[in-house]
Amino acid sequence: MLALALSAAAWAYTPAGFGVPEPLGGMAGPSAPGALGVAYTPAAAHPMRAEWALDLGFAYSDLNYTLAWAPDEPVASAGAAVAPSLAAAIPIGDFGVGFAFFPLIARGGGEPAPADAARRFYSFEGSIQLLEIDGAVAWQPGPRWTIGAGPRVGLASVNSHKALETGAMLGQILGLGEEAPIGQPFLEGTQSLTEHTGVGVGWIVGVRFDPENGPSVDLSVRSRINAEVTGPLVLVLSNDLPLTIDADVTTDFPFPAAAFLSTEMPLGRASVLVEVSWIGWSSMGAYQSNVQNFSITSEDATMQGILESYGVTEAEFLEEAGAATVTTGMRDVINTGGAIVVPASDTLEWRVGVWNYPAAVPDAYAHPSNLDFHSVDVRAAAAWTPRPRWTFGVTGDVFVTPTRDIEETLHDWISPGTGGSLVPSGAGTYSLSLYRLGLTVIFRHGREAGG
Repeated sequence: MLALALSAAAWAYTPAGFGVPEPLGGMAGPSAPGALGVAYTPAAAHPMRAEWALDLGFAYSDLNYTLAWAPDEPVASAGAAVAPSLAAAIPIGDFGVGFAFFPLIARGGGEPAPADAARRFYSFEGSIQLLEIDGAVAWQPGPRWTIGAGPRVGLASVNSHKALETGAMLGQILGLGEEAPIGQPFLEGTQSLTEHTGVGVGWIVGVRFDPENGPSVDLSVRSRINAEVTGPLVLVLSNDLPLTIDADVTTDFPFPAAAFLSTEMPLGRASVLVEVSWIGWSSMGAYQSNVQNFSITSEDATMQGILESYGVTEAEFLEEAGAATVTTGMRDVINTGGAIVVPASDTLEWRVGVWNYPAAVPDAYAHPSNLDFHSVDVRAAAAWTPRPRWTFGVTGDVFVTPTRDIEETLHDWISPGTGGSLVPSGAGTYSLSLYRLGLTVIFRHGREAGG
C-alpha cells in the first residue's frame, strides 16, 4: 500500500502534454523517400543517391489552467524548446542502409511551482524524455517494391520533484477515511526521483509500393519499446523533521508501438498526401514500478543514533510494500491527415496540410501532471533545391487545441477511484497554445543507385 500510494503519484508527468512525435520536421513522413522517411519506415532507406538530413525544431507552448479546488491560483506556464533530428539513407545496389535519431517524447514543466502553490502536489518540476535511434536495411527486389526492417533503440530519462501530503498517505495506510490528518503543515514533505535512466529495444518493418503512373503506398509497423528505467527515490515525510527514506526504483516503461499507412497520389504536376497512423498509447495506461532497498536516515546526529539503536535504518518492514501499478489511463489513438504538394518551379516546392491528433488521456485520469490535448495541426512548408546536392526547407505548424473542461476525476486525497492517484482532484479548465518552426537541410552525394 505504501509503495502504491507513492509510486502512482511519483511517476506523474509535468504539464506540457505528450505532444506529437514529428521527427525530421514537416517535410518528413511515411511517404517521404530517403533520409526524411527513415524515421517512419526502413523502406525509405533506398534513395537514388546517399542523403543526409538535419532538422532543427523550435517549439513554443503556453499552458494555462485553473483547478476547481484552487480557483484563486490560475497557472500560466510558457516555455520554448529546441529539438534536433538527424537521419541518413545510403543506397548500395539493390540494398540500402540508414539511421534516424530524434526525440520521440520530450516533455517537461515550465516554471517550477512555488513552495506554497496548490500545484506543488502534482509537481514542483520534472521531465520525461525518450530519445530514439533507429537503424534501417532496405531491399528493392523489383523496380516498384522496397521492403525494409531495422532495430529501434530508446534512451529514456525521467525526473520528478513534488510535494508530498503525508497525512493523506497515512490516511490510506491506516484506513482513516475522512479522519485522515490532511492539510497539517507538519505532515507535508517532498518526493524526488532524479536521474532515472534506462534503455529499451524494439523493431521496425516497412514496405513501399511505388508504381510509375499511380499512387504510391507505404505501410510500416513499429514495435513497443520496453525500457527498464532505474534510479533513486528520496522521500521526506515532513519538511520539519530531519528524516528521509531512501530507496531504489525500477519501472518498466512500455513506450508505445505505432503503425503508419500513407499514400501519395499524383494530381497533374502536384500531388496529394493522405496519412493514417495508430499510436498504441494504451501500453502506458498502466505499468509496473518496483521500490526496494529502503533505508531511513537523518542529518541530525541524535536522530540518526535513535534510528540505529532501534535497528530501523534498513527499513526491512517496508520491503513487502515494494510492488506497485502506476496508472495513467492512456488509450490508443488514430491520427489522420493529409497535404497537397505543389511544385512552384524546378527548384521550389510548396505544401499545405492538416493533421488531427486526438488526446490519449481521458478526462477521468487527467490532472496537471498527467495531461494532453486534442489538437489539429495546420502546417505550411516550403522546400528549395538550388542545386541537386542541396535542399533547404522551412516548416511552420500551428496546433489548434480546444480547451479541456474537466468536471470529475478519479484522483482524491482520501479515496481515489480505481486507477486514480493520491493527489488532489484534477477537475478544472485547461488550455494550450502550441507552435512549431522547423528548419531542414538535406545533403546528397555519390552516384545514383544503379549508375
